[in-house]
Amino acid sequence: MSEQPARWRRLGPASALILASLLVCTACSSEADRLDAEAQRLCAIDGGIKVYETVVLPPDKFNEFGQALVPIGKDEEGWGYHTTFSIVNLTGKFGVPTLEKETESVVRTSDSTLIAESVVYRRLGGGLLDGYLHGSGFHCPPAEGRGFLAKVFIQRGEK
Repeated sequence: MSEQPARWRRLGPASALILASLLVCTACSSEADRLDAEAQRLCAIDGGIKVYETVVLPPDKFNEFGQALVPIGKDEEGWGYHTTFSIVNLTGKFGVPTLEKETESVVRTSDSTLIAESVVYRRLGGGLLDGYLHGSGFHCPPAEGRGFLAKVFIQRGEK
């Protein structure tokens, strides 16, 4: 009977460390899983790209890579359109992991009409190796092949 407590005393600190590590890992991954599920739920409601109106523009409104040169924020140069961008922290805290809603919009300047919007839900952090490697994450919807602005602004002569 005296042998068993001695064995537990020998394994005590190591066992406690292993148990504490497992509890921390389980708590992180379960919170990350919960936020991933919430991101998917929200994404099903309003996530993705919605284009309400496409705009055909001359080639001089695009850079050498075929990307539309749309101003961010105010349209001070009279371009006719501008983009807005916002990130909202949905978890209400700035710890790890967090859930964010990222919204990008294209607005026609003359009448403030919403032309298109992109909504992405993103979980940042919460993985086992965060801090040692790149932080883990999840986003919904999955990235699409063509960029958001490329779906809104079409270069004249392009199909």
